[in-house]
Amino acid sequence: MSAELRANELVILKTIAETLNQSNEMESVLSLVLAKLLELTNLKAGWIFRVSKEPDSGHSCLSAEGIPQALARNEMAPLKLKSCWCIDRFRDGRLKHAVNILSCERLEEEAMIAVGDTEGISHHATIPLWAGQEMFGILNVASPGKKHFSDEELALLQSVAFQIGTAIERTMLYRMQQKRAVHFAKLGEITRSLGRLLATDKIAGESVQRFGEAFDIPLVTVFIQEGDNLSPRTEFMNGKVYTCCSSYSMRSLGPIAQAYRQQEVIRFDRSIADNSNPKTKVLYPEIRSGVAVPIILRDEPIGVFFIGSPQKQYFDTVDAEVARAFTDHISLAYENARVYEQRRDLARSEERNRLARDLHDSVSQMLFSLNLTSRGLESMLGETEPLVKEALTDIRQLSQNSLTEMRSLILQLRPAGLEHGLLTGLAQYGRQIGLSITTHVEGVRELPRMVEEALWRIGQEALNNVIKHARSKNAIIRLCSTLDHVYFEITDDGIGFTKERRTRQVKFGMHTMRERAEALGGTFNVQSQKGKGTMIQITLPLSIMKNA
Repeated sequence: MSAELRANELVILKTIAETLNQSNEMESVLSLVLAKLLELTNLKAGWIFRVSKEPDSGHSCLSAEGIPQALARNEMAPLKLKSCWCIDRFRDGRLKHAVNILSCERLEEEAMIAVGDTEGISHHATIPLWAGQEMFGILNVASPGKKHFSDEELALLQSVAFQIGTAIERTMLYRMQQKRAVHFAKLGEITRSLGRLLATDKIAGESVQRFGEAFDIPLVTVFIQEGDNLSPRTEFMNGKVYTCCSSYSMRSLGPIAQAYRQQEVIRFDRSIADNSNPKTKVLYPEIRSGVAVPIILRDEPIGVFFIGSPQKQYFDTVDAEVARAFTDHISLAYENARVYEQRRDLARSEERNRLARDLHDSVSQMLFSLNLTSRGLESMLGETEPLVKEALTDIRQLSQNSLTEMRSLILQLRPAGLEHGLLTGLAQYGRQIGLSITTHVEGVRELPRMVEEALWRIGQEALNNVIKHARSKNAIIRLCSTLDHVYFEITDDGIGFTKERRTRQVKFGMHTMRERAEALGGTFNVQSQKGKGTMIQITLPLSIMKNA
């Protein structure tokens, strides 16, 4: 047979190449080429295994032609149910080229139990299959009574295996392109609704449900950063959305925390954490494969979008690409909602200020004039007209009361919390959220409304950061006003943070504070040391806002 193979080697390789180009469907290609290979080489049986890198992930028989009854019984159960020497050798990297198998465990076992006929097949050749740089599986060929394949035969089989590997790589790329096109078309449909969400508390639930239903994902979760932990806000599991209130440490979340810390997509095919360690808290012990994508807002991670499955190798690179693209839309949804809330607050504030100005400039002035006029008329009448004087007194008192009510209303129309002034309002707010507040003020002057409102919002955010991140109950607020500038400072005695960890701890709240300061032409600065607390400093110019 060797001489015949040498004479027909080019014909065989040409025919195999033509066969491989007949389809882009992997199973169809493998069946066609296996049948053609056996026909051209006068071999009787052949089968192709798909072998996973992971030992506990098993293998599958993708194609089989002419196999004996002993291997074909029970829907090829002997080929599917257990591993063997050739599979183990390929998986651990020792099977580099085509080899003779001196004894086949499967055939020997079937011959021993005598359940089916091996039809004279006892040995086979095994050839590794690679799809580019990725290990794919093995090709086995055999014939009755054939116990040895010559070097020439093995070389030909190896050449055929190279061709098959190239075809497998092509079909895998084709399949991936098809999947990518279908998935991104679905993605376009489900992301349109995210842009219409204007409430941040609805984004997580809407995201997990739409993604899970569209792509039939067993588990979809949105994690949001809370201090040093990650909190799963909502989960899509078994077709239902669940709201979560728990929080988990980074060390218990494995690749999920890794995606958050490294700000990159993590795809894995293993358990999230070591289940054998009783000290390790595992959120999803049943998950064996997943994709974790950081949710980035203004260059800072605020959480993680996670998809998972109890099956290993459930997700491929296309799934990771789609998850990443969808997470970008989640970030945009959060940003849109944040901008909308800021615009709504600004519009509300501007309307309140407009009403306050109108009331002050018109109604208050008229009431004040009415009060003065009635007082003047009272003094002019003296005691000559007691009834008229009494009526004027009533008018004066009513106008005075109305003026007092109007001033109170004008104060109420200022931003909520500022009725009694900036420092008093912030001190009250801090105490409401559980802080002990100390205030210091230097220089007394009325601040422009825009400045006062900006410092009020910045102060609220800074105090929220103290209670959430600093692990402190004490805060000092300083306000210093000069002719041209106002200096605002909030200090805590909490745990602080290093410069390297700043981006992972305080998040986009600081970006909001910086934006508010810079929008008024001011500066924003943060000073912090681990174990020595944090100081936030704001400087705003007053000279350009004298008419604000």
